Amino acid sequence: VDVIARAGYLPDTSLRRISVMRRGAAAKNSAMTMDAVEHIDLYRFFVDYDMDANLLMRNGDVVQVPILESIATVSGGVNMPAIYEILPGETLSDLVRFARGLHWSAEPARCVLQRRAAPGEVQSLDANLETDAARAMPLHNRDALIVLQGEDFQSTVKIVFDNLIGEKQDVASGYQQELQTIVPLADGITLIQLLARFRDRLANADLANITLLRGSEKIRINYLEVLNNPAGDTVLRNGDVVYVPKGVEYVYVLGEVNTPAMIKYGRDATILEYIAQAGGYKETAKLSIVTVLHTNQDNKAKELVDVKDWIKSGAKPDGGEILPGDIIIVPKDSSFKFRDYVDILNSVIPTVSFLRVIND
Repeated sequence: VDVIARAGYLPDTSLRRISVMRRGAAAKNSAMTMDAVEHIDLYRFFVDYDMDANLLMRNGDVVQVPILESIATVSGGVNMPAIYEILPGETLSDLVRFARGLHWSAEPARCVLQRRAAPGEVQSLDANLETDAARAMPLHNRDALIVLQGEDFQSTVKIVFDNLIGEKQDVASGYQQELQTIVPLADGITLIQLLARFRDRLANADLANITLLRGSEKIRINYLEVLNNPAGDTVLRNGDVVYVPKGVEYVYVLGEVNTPAMIKYGRDATILEYIAQAGGYKETAKLSIVTVLHTNQDNKAKELVDVKDWIKSGAKPDGGEILPGDIIIVPKDSSFKFRDYVDILNSVIPTVSFLRVIND
């Protein structure tokens, strides 16, 4: 825990699938071998207070912290409403345990599980936590458990985060398509207080264009101005929907270009157009092995594109589709390594998602 805290924990990294590589015995050639000796789930430490889960580190240990894969949200009548990391095979009972159990005001027979059935579709499933069947219900990625409370706790507000890659959503009709959480509404809670509960999700949000849906009324709110002038904060009401849009998305162009840059994403823009916006390629560029790092795709993280042949023949090659967050690297020669660009990437990209492709 101390090592991760000092390194700077990031919200899109896992706390439950950590590996510790530890040096083994010296071989005949005096080289040191590395063996995976521990797989750590820090929820055992934070939730179950298992001190053995907080491994004592040794000199030379290497800690590998992977990217977060699956989450579930619990809100309403629990003692610690939040977004939790989940592992395969875990159930609603585990999720409630992570949230420190049911609050005294909870009505376990009146719980709802919101689950994505398909893109743009959310199902509401009965989750009567008084039954064994509901408690044993397996969790899916991005499930949201709503634990309803007694009459004194019925007022709620919904907060919706738009995370669709490259998509634009209409606030009135599209807000149900992405992660949404229903939050019990305490008397006098304000917009600042609500968003403070979700600060980990605000890094890539367009905070200057938050929308408050209040009945048929749409209220545009510049949250940055509100933070500078809290007197303009909004007291929320029962039934309010707070819509937080995604911020401007970028593509990063690095390497042998005249102006390495962070360029606004365009849905139909090609690699050649992004390179042109970065000032064009230098004479030293090796255009036959331009590399695209797809930071938001697990199945095809790295792709080589022959831009030289593209320019010569005029025929666009297969692949090479650019998505928000992608990194285009124009190398100098075929001997380049991804590690050569780590310092540059760290300086321009506010996420560590690219690290999973650096070692491929």
